[in-house]
Amino acid sequence: MKPSKPNTFSPSANFALKLLLILSLGATGQCLLAQTESGLPVIGGLCLYTLAVIFLLQFFPPNHSTKFLSTETMNTKTEGLFFLFILALGLFLRAYGANRFPSGIFVDRAEVACGALQILNHHWQPFLDALNLHVPELCIYYTVAGWFKLFGTTPEAFAYFDVSLSTTGIVLMYIAFRQWMSPFPALLAFFFLAVMRCNFAFAHQLYFQSQTVFFMGLTLAPLLYALRVHKPVFAALAGLALGTGLYAYQSFKAVPLLVAVLMLFEIFREKERFEKNKEAWAVLWIVFTLAAMPFLGWVFQNGSLGRRDAEVSILVRIHSENSLMPFLENIRDMARMFYSVLDNETGVILVLGLFYVLRRIMEKVFFIALTGFGIMSLPGILSASGDNPGRILGMTPFIACLCSFCLSDLWIRWKTTKPSPLFKRSVLSLSLLGLAAAGFENYEGYFLVQANSIDCVADYSWSESQTGRFISLLPVNTECFLTTSYYGHPTVMYLTYPHGDRLHLLDLAHPPQPDSFPRRSDFCFLLNEYQSGVLPFLETFYPGGKVETFRNPLGNITLSTYTVPASVLEKLAPNPVAEKGLEGFYRHSLDGKETPFLKRWDPLLDFSFRDLPMTGTPLFIHWTGQFKAPQAGLYHLRVMMVAAASGRIRVDQKEKTEYTNNPDWEGSLNTGWHQFDFDYQDSGSSVTRVELLWMPPGAHQFELMPNSVFGRIK
Repeated sequence: MKPSKPNTFSPSANFALKLLLILSLGATGQCLLAQTESGLPVIGGLCLYTLAVIFLLQFFPPNHSTKFLSTETMNTKTEGLFFLFILALGLFLRAYGANRFPSGIFVDRAEVACGALQILNHHWQPFLDALNLHVPELCIYYTVAGWFKLFGTTPEAFAYFDVSLSTTGIVLMYIAFRQWMSPFPALLAFFFLAVMRCNFAFAHQLYFQSQTVFFMGLTLAPLLYALRVHKPVFAALAGLALGTGLYAYQSFKAVPLLVAVLMLFEIFREKERFEKNKEAWAVLWIVFTLAAMPFLGWVFQNGSLGRRDAEVSILVRIHSENSLMPFLENIRDMARMFYSVLDNETGVILVLGLFYVLRRIMEKVFFIALTGFGIMSLPGILSASGDNPGRILGMTPFIACLCSFCLSDLWIRWKTTKPSPLFKRSVLSLSLLGLAAAGFENYEGYFLVQANSIDCVADYSWSESQTGRFISLLPVNTECFLTTSYYGHPTVMYLTYPHGDRLHLLDLAHPPQPDSFPRRSDFCFLLNEYQSGVLPFLETFYPGGKVETFRNPLGNITLSTYTVPASVLEKLAPNPVAEKGLEGFYRHSLDGKETPFLKRWDPLLDFSFRDLPMTGTPLFIHWTGQFKAPQAGLYHLRVMMVAAASGRIRVDQKEKTEYTNNPDWEGSLNTGWHQFDFDYQDSGSSVTRVELLWMPPGAHQFELMPNSVFGRIK
């Protein structure tokens, strides 16, 4: 009988090889899922992920005797050094390029800034009325006002408010981590949270969704400490933070549910501990109720959890479609979103960690992480768009915990196999290299890709930001005339504060008169990307000015300015008026017998955003007049409009054509004057666009029909 062949691998090597197999399957699945243009790789990726999870659960069954998360110790000095290093890394990712990535100021942030400036300078004292505003959050107005008081109101100082809010939030979460786990997993979770792109991106002038993590940390840190040392005074601090958070970003409304579930866990699973903490829990809910009382009264009065909650809720769609498919689609979209914003390393570890930790859900340390992960996903799942990263920002601390628990448990279990010092150092080096790769991938994903994407540039109000900055640099004697897309825009208002008296709405039907403004005033006209055709009219009306154009980071001209110095304006004829144009009859119904609410001459048909009078109400407009064909030949006329509008063009003809969303006319014309009529109708779009284009003989592309070809105004 032959002796059995001895095992050629040590226990530590066997452990490492099994884990390497699992990570390889997960990484390969992650790579295949990236091939979204084909369904086959996606299916293959899901299959490999499934195998990785099966092998993980088979090779590493739960070891319920492992108590390392609560008992493992680390030298305080060592923990402090690691904490400071990770904090510095997280601060770098949040503060780096704070005024450059991205280069615009998001409209909601600007609206908060304007409110904060009013608090400081006009004694505005918002309370529950703030819950009815476009940004329906009370805390943020006072917090930003305090920041402005301490550090100034400049956009540069404002950018670092976001940095401070996000950084403070992750520090508070680390303090909370330390209340229910030992230093090693807490530091690892802190690292994942610090470098996670979908967390630090909100430190870069997007919006203050970081409030969710901030107030959650401000609640959980003292609460878990109070429960650990049985001190009700810290529970009172937690209750105050929990109640105050209801006046912050709407996603925080899930946190009271999380706290309630944690209390139920103590009641049913840790009865002795609950007996010791009954007073702390009572103090928590009493203080919370007192702090939340005004908000609860507002909810009762308005029948809603918030002004925007009904707007962004998926429940409306579920009710209208009488189906749960929108709910399931939100879960799918949220999963896709996480796949796109999480780095590959964190993505693989999260999937494995979720199933790995799920087996020990009845242990409190794992229960908190899994419950937080599930409950803080509700704001995203129940919203109108499950792929909105801001609404599920509260999940990021618990994602970090799940990743940390998986790696920590596997590391500690591997150490029990007593690997050689060299093997241990090698595995540790590879692990650190993987973490470094995760950090770099997040850096690259945000600063080199996301911050320069088309969506990011559009979301951050680049042209409005450039408009405000341009105006702020103009001499104080400059009167500025803006289209409706810029006039009254919060970003422009914030950047030009407190010089709003120099801003005026541009109405081409009533061009500004130099005599109506103080002597020696310069004029500056600021036009959006759709109104480049207005420049020739302004140059004709106010000759001698200077044109400047500004390109956004994508290379597109989105802002044009025309500045006319006072010395040129003084030479103009007194009170110049437009001499050519089309006569417009503005009504609210299609009935031609209705008396127009407005009748005026428009020098150009070039309206965008809300330049058209009474935008947002039903509009039926008839423009009529003449235009001169400079030469005989084939002419092509077209009107650009929003999707909900329609119109029809008539040239030298009385018969009526059908309304269409793409009004178009083509025909041969002789040299000379021709009758032009255009009928426009819109049921009430919030924004409009009416742009009359033409392509005369010899031209190769459409251009705005210039004022010079229209007949004289009667």
